[in-house]
Amino acid sequence: ILILSPLVDKKAPIKTRIKILGNFNLPLYKSNHFKSCKVSWIITANDFLNGECRKKRYYCSPTYVDSNNKKKIILPAGNYLTYIFQGAFQPQATKIYDIITQYLHKQHLKIISPIKITTLKDFWTAKTKDDYISMLSVAVEKE
Repeated sequence: ILILSPLVDKKAPIKTRIKILGNFNLPLYKSNHFKSCKVSWIITANDFLNGECRKKRYYCSPTYVDSNNKKKIILPAGNYLTYIFQGAFQPQATKIYDIITQYLHKQHLKIISPIKITTLKDFWTAKTKDDYISMLSVAVEKE
């Protein structure tokens, strides 16, 4: 179960995106879990498959953060494709998109959930964005 931020418009300026993320993170700051609670983001399956893989649609966090009156999603049970990589997602989005879509095609798999991207090692512990460790995770099933 993940808690979602308000929808992030694909064309929203960076200032709006930062405001949405800041408001979303506020309960994390208040609960003193910010460094231990990884905030991720969601890209819809359609956006990803249409090559719009740089477009964040929601920020998300696990449900152990205060979640009253917030939008939640339940990720499906089953098989997941997980891709762990070094560096931030955005600069490598096109390359990662190509790797994932080629793998899905070769294995005859299709995406059945939103794509969740999390930084496992981020600005709290890495010296540069190149030192980040990130993870993409998505539910899949045979075509």
